[in-house]
Amino acid sequence: MNHFFRHILLLCLFLLALSSGASKEIDKKSPNIIPDYRAIKSYTLASYYYFDGDYVAADKYFKQSLKYDPKSYTIRKQSLLNSFELYNKKGISAKKLQKLIDDYKKFAPLDEDLLYAAYDFYRYTQNETELIKIISELQTKYPSPRAYLQSFLFELQYHQRVYPEYLSKAQELAGNDPTFYPLLIRLWSFFSPEMEKQAIIRYYELDKGEQSNAFLAEYIVRNQDLELAQQYLSSLHYPEDKDYMLYFATAQWSNQPNPLLPDLADYFLRTSDLELISELALSALTQHRWDLFPEIELTVEASSASDEEKQSLYSLLIAYSLYTSNDKNLADILEKLTELKYFDAVFIYYSCAVNQKIDPNVKLPTAEDYELFINEIKKRLPDEPPARYLQTIASPEEENSEPLILDSKYLLALWLKEHHTLCPEDYEFIISYCHLKKNFSEERNFLLEAINKWPDHSSFYNDLGYSMLINGEDPEQAATLIRKALTYEPENPYFLDSLAWYNYLTGNYSEALNLMTIPQKMENMPAEIAYHLGAIHLALHNYKDANLWLQKCLTINNDPEAEELAIKALKQIPK
Repeated sequence: MNHFFRHILLLCLFLLALSSGASKEIDKKSPNIIPDYRAIKSYTLASYYYFDGDYVAADKYFKQSLKYDPKSYTIRKQSLLNSFELYNKKGISAKKLQKLIDDYKKFAPLDEDLLYAAYDFYRYTQNETELIKIISELQTKYPSPRAYLQSFLFELQYHQRVYPEYLSKAQELAGNDPTFYPLLIRLWSFFSPEMEKQAIIRYYELDKGEQSNAFLAEYIVRNQDLELAQQYLSSLHYPEDKDYMLYFATAQWSNQPNPLLPDLADYFLRTSDLELISELALSALTQHRWDLFPEIELTVEASSASDEEKQSLYSLLIAYSLYTSNDKNLADILEKLTELKYFDAVFIYYSCAVNQKIDPNVKLPTAEDYELFINEIKKRLPDEPPARYLQTIASPEEENSEPLILDSKYLLALWLKEHHTLCPEDYEFIISYCHLKKNFSEERNFLLEAINKWPDHSSFYNDLGYSMLINGEDPEQAATLIRKALTYEPENPYFLDSLAWYNYLTGNYSEALNLMTIPQKMENMPAEIAYHLGAIHLALHNYKDANLWLQKCLTINNDPEAEELAIKALKQIPK
């Protein structure tokens, strides 16, 4: 079987299992009741174990029930269904199950549930002859979407033949029942885009839920079907259907934003919803649909949303203005940016305009493209930290080493602090920067300032407490701060490591080790935490574990100070 058919077959098997109508359901259409009290009691116990998945116990009680009422259709059917489950769990052999099937057929023909169960059995045992009989019987006696989907699957699996008429018949029999449409849509997508489209539209008519909306949106974008897109958006109502509109708007085609959006701009502009406008603006930017930007700018300006909610759009509009070299006053809009990441976004959006797609590497094609960006910045922005930072990140790689970018970013953060309240993430950056530069007094000042501005941000309490520990300050005051951080995030591995280190420094080694249960499971463990684990085990004379963690610290290779401490600790382990 070639790779394509194998792929389709696996998909069919999986999806058909999901859509299967056969379930662990006790038959409710029995032609004869169970008159014997003992039979009822045994049957009830058997049913309990059957639903609980204990097919061995269920088998015992089904047999007992049949002993009291051997002519009961209900008991015989459920007993055989249980035997199929037993076989699946390797509780009985294929030979034994075949005998049970043959014995049952002497009593009554297999009904729909039993036919599907038998089909699975014969599929596992590769009995093609019996499979053909079952398929024929299902189509004749129990025609249903599932029966014809099973026929389609059989031909694909055993003969590598595609019979679209089986899918058509399944869709016809599905009628107004949406149950089988997701499976039909996925199968049609491999063999007939036009039938896929019809099935999606019908499914959407029957059930306007999340799945049908997703199918329709993805089909429209994948096939660039503008006419269907217009019909679809006309059926949606803002704001109640905003989530569906957003799903459609964010659907990507290849590696670029939804390219249909510019031709559907009116549907989104009339909502004045900034999330929707953002997707429209990004698509217009990558397709150079500059005709849409005057109205986009007016919509953003007229929106009652806060500047905080407009940050991403401000970045995009700055990038648009830089790329098109228009006469907009950039200094005014740049001053509205309040976070470091939105300055990075300016260059990211600019790269989208240049490349006319979303480039995950955020690179421009030529040196001239970088020069154009830098020249626009120099020409249109004052020589201040925002302009300098944008020039730095757009400079050639040999000129914009990481230290230079960090220095420029730090100066930009200080500039932002003068004009706005820094967000927690930007405080974290400047605190980390000060720590990296070993400017510990500034680090302390920024930590205290951050706690004052953002009293609910847990990491600031931990960082301040831990810095007090390693600087030899009051350990109890430090532990109080760390415990406060843990009240917000009781399983944070960094906070637990800090408290463990407090216990280590105060001689409570067993408690320190207990607190490291979660940190020691970290996938990307910092070298410092590995050193802490090694030091704690060393203090407890667990030399084997101490050696393991200290050696791990050396292999992580991301913290020279921790590595130096680990080397010293390794020398303390007895030979």
